[in-house]
Amino acid sequence: MRRPRPTRSARSAQSTILSILLSVFTGVATAVGILTIANTFQISLTQRRRELALARAIGATRGELIRQTLVEASLLGLFSAAVSCLVGRGVVELLRALFRAFGIEVFNGEVVVTTTVIVSTMAVGVLTTMLAAVRAAVTATRVSPVEALRSATDAATPRGRTRWMGWLVLVGSVAVIVAGAGDATIVAVASIGLLVGAVMTAQDIVAVLGRAARPLFAAVGGPVGRLSARNAVRSPRRVAAASTAVMLSVAVITLFSVLGATVTASTSGTAGDDLRADVVITPYNEISGSVPASLTAEMTKVTAVESLASLRMVEASSGGEPFTLATFDTSDLSAAFDLKATGVAFDQLGAGEMLAYVDGDAPAAEQPQVGDVVVVRTGRADTNLQVVGTYTAVIPGFDTTNGVISLETADGLDAGASGDDRGAAAMYVVTDGSNAATQAVADAANGFGEVQTAAEYTAADTSPVDDVLNLINALLAVAVVIALVGLANTMTLSLRERSGELGITRAIGTTRAQLFGSVVGEAGLMAFQGVVTGLLVGVGVAFPLIALLDFDAVSTPVIDAAALITTAVLGLVAGVLSCVTPAANASRQPPLDAIRSL
Repeated sequence: MRRPRPTRSARSAQSTILSILLSVFTGVATAVGILTIANTFQISLTQRRRELALARAIGATRGELIRQTLVEASLLGLFSAAVSCLVGRGVVELLRALFRAFGIEVFNGEVVVTTTVIVSTMAVGVLTTMLAAVRAAVTATRVSPVEALRSATDAATPRGRTRWMGWLVLVGSVAVIVAGAGDATIVAVASIGLLVGAVMTAQDIVAVLGRAARPLFAAVGGPVGRLSARNAVRSPRRVAAASTAVMLSVAVITLFSVLGATVTASTSGTAGDDLRADVVITPYNEISGSVPASLTAEMTKVTAVESLASLRMVEASSGGEPFTLATFDTSDLSAAFDLKATGVAFDQLGAGEMLAYVDGDAPAAEQPQVGDVVVVRTGRADTNLQVVGTYTAVIPGFDTTNGVISLETADGLDAGASGDDRGAAAMYVVTDGSNAATQAVADAANGFGEVQTAAEYTAADTSPVDDVLNLINALLAVAVVIALVGLANTMTLSLRERSGELGITRAIGTTRAQLFGSVVGEAGLMAFQGVVTGLLVGVGVAFPLIALLDFDAVSTPVIDAAALITTAVLGLVAGVLSCVTPAANASRQPPLDAIRSL
């Protein structure tokens, strides 16, 4: 089905969203990757504390061990970056196919891989991995050799000043957003602060949710549920790192979900209300084609047609800038479309007179006023048009016009056009509203243009924005997969660290099913924490961001509850499923083999 040309607001929204698409995807994927790598190094070095302690005991310094860890991280990053460069060509082709599938042609040229791209990719891979490993290396080597030799269990995380600073950032950011500070820069910084504060306080949030979930888990799963809740908060740092990766992915998906619902509601609620016709006929060639004017005579022969308005566009310029004028060939425009005109009605326009478009969101001083004279140029001739009235309606399916003129004036401006049949950009047909009438119009228009109902026509007006948002969600799904891999990796390393404990649990009577259930419940709580905080942060960032965006399609933020519920459910289910394999492997391990690791 043909989609009408997007309105200025929809095109502006599409351009704005698309311009930040790859940046957002890259940032989220990188952040999730850093958290996953950092968590992996943290758990790995915790398991190697005895090895590091022995190295310290025989004379190795903290600096030497930190450098050793960073060399390991650099080699891992170098290997990963090299693999990424090799598969990157295929990923680019997949992205091009994905963009084309959503009707967005932005990668039409040849794929160019330069030495600069390869070098920068390798550098980013190495530096990112080393950055993720620094904190784990410093923390692991800070423990004294004697203390580390006593146990390989992760020590309790001290509260520290960083956590309190996180709460100050979080509370302060929320206060600024709620207060609705008028300065756009302040609100933007507060939105970023909300995200940063949520990351910094993740350990406290994990502990609170874990304690709050114990009664519920105990009621549902009994001793197994209680054990799941306890295990989930034994190492808040580890759990927080895994759940924060999920939180970032869910937060960004939530952000774009709110943005998409807002843009869709704003664009579909304007032109659709102004269009009173039942059927719209548009050209088959939506770029340069037109509906033949001769179709008007055919439409008048259809009994069910009560009124008809043919829209024609005149492309001109004013002051060196494009200036689009519209006119209608109709005896009763109000029956097909409501211009929301003031001053003079369309059918009262005389030669050289114009209704000027007024944007209700722009300052009044910048709007055209009745009595102004606008000089427009078509071809090589200049024409003076006097503003005798204004209108605020957006013509559905087309760029917002600068003015509306009479058919007589349009004929004068179009005098240089070839032929007598200048055609119509669209025809708005008023019928009795029945399906039979729509079919009769379609039969009469067969071969002249494509027929759509008014609902189909206006709904397609928001499709470019919907396509971009769907594409964003498709790309962000990759970041979600990375987060889930990190969650599964965290659970695998955690279970390996606790293999002796699990062996004793099995030895005293815990069944494989109970052990499996406790691990899955623990993963579910980790995913729940990430999903809940992600939804809250995403909505919290979306509201001030939408207020700061500068395009017509956005007005009041709209929350699509169904989309957020779907995101939450899918996040929880995916988080639990990602840990099924580690849980199954842990439950199958013989108790005696697990106890030997103690």
